[in-house]
Amino acid sequence: MENVELHSILEDKLTECWAAYENRLLALPPGQIIGKAAEIAAARFCYDELAENGANYPEQYLEHLLAFNDPLEILREQWMNEQCVDQSAEMEHALWSLWDHGPRPDEAPSMGGMT
Repeated sequence: MENVELHSILEDKLTECWAAYENRLLALPPGQIIGKAAEIAAARFCYDELAENGANYPEQYLEHLLAFNDPLEILREQWMNEQCVDQSAEMEHALWSLWDHGPRPDEAPSMGGMT
């Protein structure tokens, strides 16, 4: 099977999996949905990346994903596992950057609203 054809089949399957995932999420109470924010972001990233750029990946990867009933769930879980790294150095850099050239407390937006 050609890469373009594999991508098309995978995209259809991913779209079906995304719709089922959305339906499962929407059946949850709002607090549980918020608690799944990282999972949702990972699922959306995986879906978007393969839908937009799936044809750029090797055929054997796409074929492997197609072997699963829910390739989106499998890839999402793998992606989340790959993100479990110590990010304290990045957080320290963000804190330093904020301290060094971020907004000053008197310039920051007031509390109470989303910006």
